[in-house]
Amino acid sequence: MSHLYNNAKKLFLNGSIAFTTTTLKVMLVTASYTADADDVYVSSASSYELTGTGYTSGYGNSGRKTLASKTVTVDNTLDRAVCDAADLTWTAITAGTVAAALVVYETGGSDATALLVQYCDLPRFVTDGTDYVLTWPSTGVFYLS
Repeated sequence: MSHLYNNAKKLFLNGSIAFTTTTLKVMLVTASYTADADDVYVSSASSYELTGTGYTSGYGNSGRKTLASKTVTVDNTLDRAVCDAADLTWTAITAGTVAAALVVYETGGSDATALLVQYCDLPRFVTDGTDYVLTWPSTGVFYLS
C-alpha cells in the first residue's frame, strides 16, 4: 500500500514543501519496515534500509537517490496535480536482501530531522548484483487530489 505521510500532506498544503524546488530523496527499504502514515522522520524507517554493495545506507550516502527533473502538471480530467520526476537507477546492488518499498523524504540535517513524504510498495526484487531501474508509473511519483 502506498501513501503520503500525514505530516507531508500538511507541509504541501501550507507551502513548506514545494515539490519542484525542495530537495527530495529516495531510499529503498525491506519488508520489515511497517509504514505508518503518522511517522514524521526518516529515523522511523532508516533501520530497515538496504545496505551492501551498490547501496550504502545512511544519511548522505550513495544508496539514497535525489529526485531530479521534477514537474507538477494539472490533470483536469481526474482533478489532481501529478508530481513526477526522472526515473532512478541503482547500479549493481548486491545487498543480499529483498527490497520491498521505497521511501521519499525531504532532506534535513540527519535522519532524525529529515521529513518523510511518501511510502510506496514495490514489486519485490532480490538484490543480485544487477542494476535496479525505478520507472515511475504514468501517475507520477505521486499525485495530490
